[in-house]
Amino acid sequence: MRIDINKDDITALHNAVEVALLQDHVVVHQGHAMGGDEVLYGRAGLLWAVLNLQQHAFDENTSTALDPVFGAVPKLVAAIIDSGILGAQQYVKLHGGTNAMPLMWPWFDEYYGVGA
Repeated sequence: MRIDINKDDITALHNAVEVALLQDHVVVHQGHAMGGDEVLYGRAGLLWAVLNLQQHAFDENTSTALDPVFGAVPKLVAAIIDSGILGAQQYVKLHGGTNAMPLMWPWFDEYYGVGA
């Protein structure tokens, strides 16, 4: 089954990927340090959406338009992992090595591991 995607939607998705790759590992919102990598609001959710789109068959024009988005997958993964490494380092500085995990992501002034 072929799926049609509006060109404006592809542009919006491409812009979202570009912004996600430029953002810092922490976003300050209403005075709280929030991570930018969780599934509902962050890069992990964007990655999930892009990977799901990759599984569909598109016409040639749509596939060509989506190529930059799909090509950014390794960069999104690297950004999420790098953020997890940095978060773990920051956690250790703040709380010591007890309960630290190799990858940790900040969220509302706390740190979480095991997933973004």
